[in-house]
Amino acid sequence: MKLFSSIILSAISISPSGAATYYWTSGGDGASVYQEANWTENLDGSGGTIPVINGNTAVNHDLIVSAGNPGGGGGAGSTLDLGSGSLTINTGTFKMNVGNGAGINNADIFLNVGTVITEFVSGGSVTLAGGTLDLYEGDNPIDSATVNFTSGSTAVMIFRDETVLEVNSEHLAKIFVNGAAAVSSGAGQNVVVTANASGTVVMLGTTSPTTNDDDLDGLSNGAEAALNTNPNVRDSDGDGTPDGLEV
Repeated sequence: MKLFSSIILSAISISPSGAATYYWTSGGDGASVYQEANWTENLDGSGGTIPVINGNTAVNHDLIVSAGNPGGGGGAGSTLDLGSGSLTINTGTFKMNVGNGAGINNADIFLNVGTVITEFVSGGSVTLAGGTLDLYEGDNPIDSATVNFTSGSTAVMIFRDETVLEVNSEHLAKIFVNGAAAVSSGAGQNVVVTANASGTVVMLGTTSPTTNDDDLDGLSNGAEAALNTNPNVRDSDGDGTPDGLEV
């Protein structure tokens, strides 16, 4: 397993040794994941561009998004294979074309802020500190991969085409909280699995997703699930205003 740490301070990131790092800087068309000019060695756009990046071909580099929205409105049209590399999202939306069935293979992903929209993640390990992991496949959206919520994570997972029962029975064993197995009910509960208009949502939590207001922000846990805000954080977007006063 590759060792990776991301420091969101002055946009400085540390990547695994032996892998080159490239930042999304929108130097090409500003949208195409598979256009080399959009990825450069330095966050300010200086340095060389990534040598080659194509769909269904191992990238073998560490990709970091600290600005912009890779994939644009339509999403990358074919599956991204990270190979021995990784993908870190510090802001924005990284979008695969789920209409084309495009997902992410060898998915060592670090989601700090922002959104990853993908048909599936396959292989590797997804680390969720914040943001939204949006999975569209209805068969096996977490395929031979694991997802780990960090301690205190504000992240949300959305299964677009899976029921609560299916998530609990088929996918919960692939989900962890700070390295411990995810538990959605009873003793040791550490996640909430509930349904809303988007699909089935998984987030950190320990009590009923419907009537309680764990973070005392004026919204019930159920209302927060429907709004995709965090039921354990009084101010989900960090703007200084409790969630209940923003709806």
